[in-house]
Amino acid sequence: MSNNLLTIEEIEEILHSFKILPKNIKEPTYLELCKYPKRRFEEICSRLLQFYFDPNKEHGLSDLLISSLMDKIKNKNQNFVYNNINIYSEKNAEGKKIDLLITSKDFALGIENKINAKLNNPLEIYKKTIEDFNENAFKVVLSLRKIINKDEIEKINKNNFINLTYADYFSQIKYKLGEYFNKSNFKYLTYLNDFIQTLENMEDYMSLNEKLSNYFFDNSKEIEELNELFKVYLNEIKEKQINRLNEIEEDIKSETKDKKWNVYNKEDGLCLFYKENYDIGIEAYYENTRENACGKFNIYLTSWNIKDWKKYEDKIKINNKIKYNKIEVEEEDNWTLPQAVNKVKQLYLNNIH
Repeated sequence: MSNNLLTIEEIEEILHSFKILPKNIKEPTYLELCKYPKRRFEEICSRLLQFYFDPNKEHGLSDLLISSLMDKIKNKNQNFVYNNINIYSEKNAEGKKIDLLITSKDFALGIENKINAKLNNPLEIYKKTIEDFNENAFKVVLSLRKIINKDEIEKINKNNFINLTYADYFSQIKYKLGEYFNKSNFKYLTYLNDFIQTLENMEDYMSLNEKLSNYFFDNSKEIEELNELFKVYLNEIKEKQINRLNEIEEDIKSETKDKKWNVYNKEDGLCLFYKENYDIGIEAYYENTRENACGKFNIYLTSWNIKDWKKYEDKIKINNKIKYNKIEVEEEDNWTLPQAVNKVKQLYLNNIH
């Protein structure tokens, strides 16, 4: 932390500028939650595309996926029917493998799928294999980001391939989706949307929106300093709360003549008393208010196992509604130390002693 601490005015300006920013953060997709193996993700994408390219599969989207792709690469005067097509995944090409090959009586379409890997594939071999199926051949490198490497661009052009990005492809799918929506299978439409969102997340890299990302980048030094100041603030509050709990522990041991009281978890500020096999106890902690680090005192009669609670349930002399195995006894502002000790002592004498 720097010696020149932020002023109150500077802190207020940081908080105000942050408050007005949009906070939409991307949620993880189903594919991301599955922790797909990175090295095989291109294969996973190809398998998903193979399913959705087939107009007769259970997705109910008919030819949406294949026609959207062809819209981006074919001549506008060319019209094809996609009901009778063959789709091959990992099609053999002289010992190499084309990611996807789609054939019909009207055309052949070969797709080399590129998510993260470099384009070091033998496109000249793929070109020959695709054209052997149909002289009306379309050859595509479908990539997450536009290919800009000079050698890769030269290889694409030399073999009459087209570089189509997923972003351009997905925009066409979204544009046409309304025509297919009513007949689609909602389950598989949801999977498709998840697949699209996964690749869009990968393309953007950042889980935060652009304005929020830029804000953190531009104000990183000030935010780090503010965070350090906030840690100091929290530590001071915690220290005061623990000191107060230690005082309660000392006084309650003296007043009850019972040495089992213990400030058990100082990180959470819990003051616990256990009976016999630690089956029931009193739990208390402080919350800070604007005016006081120990401004609010919370106290519970509790058990950590419902079976243990039932052993004491008939003896408990509190009429409060029981929530699971805990009774919230008090939540009061500005209790003095004697008041807090007295409440803990009452619970002890009435229900545990």
